[in-house]
Amino acid sequence: MFQIDNATVANTKPAPTPPGVAGYFTDGNPATGQAATIVPAEWLNAIMMEVLNVLAAANVTPDKTQFNQLLNSIGTVTRGLQATETLAGVAKIATQALANAGADDTTMMTPKKMRNGVSMLISAIGYIALPSWLGGLIIQWGSVAAAASGVGSGAFPVTFPNGLFRAVCTYLASGTAMGVSAITANTTNNSTFVGNAFNTTNGAGVSGANIWYIAIGY
Repeated sequence: MFQIDNATVANTKPAPTPPGVAGYFTDGNPATGQAATIVPAEWLNAIMMEVLNVLAAANVTPDKTQFNQLLNSIGTVTRGLQATETLAGVAKIATQALANAGADDTTMMTPKKMRNGVSMLISAIGYIALPSWLGGLIIQWGSVAAAASGVGSGAFPVTFPNGLFRAVCTYLASGTAMGVSAITANTTNNSTFVGNAFNTTNGAGVSGANIWYIAIGY
């Protein structure tokens, strides 16, 4: 690309003519008397300066021997325009480390990055584990059957890697099941739920009771 530089150029840009009616170029038609479109210097100057201004924005020096300067300049300019919440532009894809840190506000998240670290088991006994960039929260649910003593225990679907916040439980049975309750035992830990089903009248353990729980940790 280069700015016109032959012996017939004007040293200053000619003043523009008043605006006319917008239209399109035509080759003309002698049969109908339609004249061909005259391409004026001001239109050529406008096209030339539009292109040169893109090169200038990209700090590219016009070169007669190059024919891809406009293409390269557009790439340079657009890559340098950072997208924001109010400005359309370009942004890099966030790395998984940036996604996990949750502090950068100049890169973009992809569905894969958002999904990375999310795991789940959707069933009667299951869990949902959020990724570390969402705090690593884990919610688990399931059931255990009480032994003769009324105590039931079983492994969580997954072990809480850092800690168990709370585990609550209830007794579930068909019919009325009056006078029976269940509590979480203090022996419950990151990997194992322990519950106790008992008769609320005399405190005796309820053998074979179904103890359903929900536990939250991280």
